[in-house]
Amino acid sequence: MLPTEKFFLLNSHAMKDGEGSGFINNYMKIALVQAEIFWEDNDKNLDHFSSILEKVKDVEIFVLPEMFNSGFTTNSDSVGQTMEGKAVCWLQKMATEKDAVFVASLIILENTKRYNRLVWATPNGDTKNYDKKHLFRMAR
Repeated sequence: MLPTEKFFLLNSHAMKDGEGSGFINNYMKIALVQAEIFWEDNDKNLDHFSSILEKVKDVEIFVLPEMFNSGFTTNSDSVGQTMEGKAVCWLQKMATEKDAVFVASLIILENTKRYNRLVWATPNGDTKNYDKKHLFRMAR
């Protein structure tokens, strides 16, 4: 059972098959997770999301808020992480534990640049990413 104040569930079903002979009744559960974000506190946010998601089952894709681990801050030097940092490792761990995809964005520091990077973490340990086009011009 999902707490209604934290999740919006989307069910995808009745997709048209390629043959035109009818519909395929496939269901995909996607959880849009909205929760309080603790300003610039990575560890507290990871713990908070862990506790929210602890009892959630049978979801295939979890979509977390933009900059889920810090809040939308321009203080990228103090909250930014590498792709080997705690937040990405947490996404990978959760994807494996929940046997689901986790998607979220966070500030990534890479080669002296800062990115608002969307990370797609899969249950088999793979990650894919996309960098937002308008970077942190206002941040130091």
